[in-house]
Amino acid sequence: MKVMKLKKGLRLLIAASLIASTPLWAIDKDPQLDGQIQHYWAAQAKRDWGAVYDMLTAKEQASTTRAKYIESQTKTGAFEYSDPQVKDMEIAGDMAWVNMGFNAKLLLYPNAPGHHIQIWQLWQKTDTWHPAAEAERQQSPNLPPKLRLVNEETALAKRAKAAWEFKTAQDWKSFYGFLSPAYQAIVPIESFLKKKAQYLYPSSHIDWAEVAQVKKDLGVVKITFTLKPNDPAVSKLEAQEQNLVENWINQNGEWYFDIPLPSGAANPAPAQAKPAGAKP
Repeated sequence: MKVMKLKKGLRLLIAASLIASTPLWAIDKDPQLDGQIQHYWAAQAKRDWGAVYDMLTAKEQASTTRAKYIESQTKTGAFEYSDPQVKDMEIAGDMAWVNMGFNAKLLLYPNAPGHHIQIWQLWQKTDTWHPAAEAERQQSPNLPPKLRLVNEETALAKRAKAAWEFKTAQDWKSFYGFLSPAYQAIVPIESFLKKKAQYLYPSSHIDWAEVAQVKKDLGVVKITFTLKPNDPAVSKLEAQEQNLVENWINQNGEWYFDIPLPSGAANPAPAQAKPAGAKP
């Protein structure tokens, strides 16, 4: 079963309307983080890639040398940044969501007008605060907790947990009821049950769920799980731990796993999904 992967790169959200509704006094403060943010964006504005490299996480620095990083950024850095300002911030443990406003201009077109941009940038604290590495951004919520729907996230996490428990038990008949109505309209349960699962899932854990206030019917869930091939010939192999982020949709007040439709299938009209565990 394939899972939709989130787009690579910095996970950003243009959120001017949300910022306007956030009172100034709600901004969290951390002197060390404030200093790191100022240093990072000053380096970005100056295109001082050596200073930016020095602020990367230890894991990122281990993946490339300082010289290679500077060379790469000098060749690929397409924008000129100016006037960076912190518009909002929320800190939760060793993670921080920082809303930055700045002007961006394409270097190839110096006479073209620039644009003002606002983004949520994720920061992570290890020995000190660092801009979160690509892998961490891909595995973390886009938005700070105050811009998310806690009750819906709780309901979504509970629903995802139940779905993964059925996967662990290899109860695919019950798992089918968690698939999106669009998928159920194309793939009857009889056809679904004829497919042999390629993997076994001995254990799973829901790490977090995210439902944004501005997109109440869409959610994402991060799951850490173990898997091993569903093949008696390799039954003695140890299960391997992995994690992924799944897309879920809410229809008629219920959350469903937004499984990709079969290749070549047209998106059908909305269908009534079968409840989890229902008989075909």
